[in-house]
Order: sequence, then C-alpha cells, then structure tokens
Amino acid sequence: MDAERLRVVVAEPAAGSPAGEALAAIALARVLRDAGAEVVHTGGGGSPAQLAATLVQEDADALGLAGGSARLLGEVLARAAEQGADDVAGFLLGGADGGTGGGLPDGARVFPAGTPPDDVVAWLRAVGGGR
Repeated sequence: MDAERLRVVVAEPAAGSPAGEALAAIALARVLRDAGAEVVHTGGGGSPAQLAATLVQEDADALGLAGGSARLLGEVLARAAEQGADDVAGFLLGGADGGTGGGLPDGARVFPAGTPPDDVVAWLRAVGGGR
C-alpha cells in the first residue's frame, strides 16, 4: 500500500457464514480500502476453485478469509499457484481452527478473532502483499 496499490480479495468461506464472519469481512474490506488497497469482497460462498479463479482474474496480491481453515486457505492458494498466481499472500481472520494455524501455508498468517483490522493492514504492508 506504499508505492503500488495492493489488490486484496476478501471472502467468507461459505454461504450463510455466521454473522460475525460476514461482519468481520465487511469491516476488514472497509479498513483495507481506507488504507489505500483495492478490495474485492466476494461475499459468502464459493468453492476453492472459484476463489482461486477470482485471485487470478483480479491479479490479487493477497487473499483474506474471514473464518475458514488453514487447510482451505492452503487449497485456494495452491489452486491459484497452479494457474500462475504463485505470489499471493494469504491470511485468515478468525478461523475454524481457532486461530492456531495448523497446516498453514508458508508465509500465511492467522489473525485471531478480535484482531484490530489495522494489524492486518500493517502485516500486508510488511509483506508487500506477497510480491
């Protein structure tokens, strides 16, 4: 979010996600936008293949899942890498694994529920969105 504008895809992993996950995704998308990122909020639902296709189509620098699991994040990032998007940073906001990050892909991060969105922004700035 310094020299080049970061593109971040924010998603809830399942249609009908708990209200807290949907609200967390919306709040995160707004904070990222206000910090200068271009944000694509996919809403709830979408298979790993669909989320990976969105990352590729949007030429995303990062993927943030509000809820979900490290396994899901890893699967989406692996599918995106197979399609040439192998430099996407990934993170979970909350998560079904309780924020432990078990099986988390290299370079990915878990932000436990209640993490201030500004902490996510700071991390994205530090990692450069994977690029």
